Amino acid sequence: MKAHFVITISAMSKMEKQAEILIHSIKKAGRCEDSFFTIMTHEPRKISNSYLKDHQIVGYKTDANLKQPWSVCPRWNVTPEADLVISLDSDVIALRDLNPLLDQFQEKRGIFGTIACNDNYSFEKWEELFRLASMKYPQKTYNTLIGRSRSMSSRVSSRAPYYVNNGVVCLSSEYVSEMRANTKKMIGLLNKVSYHDFFITQRATTLAAYACNLPLHVMPKEFNHLEICCGQPNKNTYFFHYNLSKNKKFFDPSVFLFKMI
Repeated sequence: MKAHFVITISAMSKMEKQAEILIHSIKKAGRCEDSFFTIMTHEPRKISNSYLKDHQIVGYKTDANLKQPWSVCPRWNVTPEADLVISLDSDVIALRDLNPLLDQFQEKRGIFGTIACNDNYSFEKWEELFRLASMKYPQKTYNTLIGRSRSMSSRVSSRAPYYVNNGVVCLSSEYVSEMRANTKKMIGLLNKVSYHDFFITQRATTLAAYACNLPLHVMPKEFNHLEICCGQPNKNTYFFHYNLSKNKKFFDPSVFLFKMI
């Protein structure tokens, strides 16, 4: 099926190459040849990759003082070109036909994401964020690993909100406009209390989804297979999120692309 893929990058040659490989993999292994692609970056004029220039490029303003300016990317700042808008980090790669799950997402409608494997916010901090956003903490909660960092010991919490990993998030197009407005609002709120937080947009997506009262769906973990949680990719992996790879040589995305071709 046709989908609208939005790939977020910084104007770095590494991320540009990752985005190019990702698009090729979506078209080839993902069998989404007719889909629409948007490259989203805070430095659109610095993109040098000629392949990416053939696709839509959307820029956004950000605070130049931020350590990671792409951390406040308004990922839904697009006009939908398909029934499903899929937001992606550049460091993922499609390894199999995406259409079966995309058909299911299209039928169900709402927002679809894999629950974050490790959240460095305790549920007490999440409760504070919901209060700041003038919302009640959700009654339905989810299991996630809670810890101060990935390198430190974590514990399983069943009190986390619907907090998804932004590496692969799917949204029905009818909700894009509302999510765009609320995500921007929540990014502004989080900037006031958690400036320089690498996961600002990710947390803002959570708060915006609740503010929009969206149908919340947990997609299979194989749709955003994270090496740190799930090990090496396998035949069930749809998108492989390889940024956390321990063996950079084994997880070289260009090797996967070569194997697919």
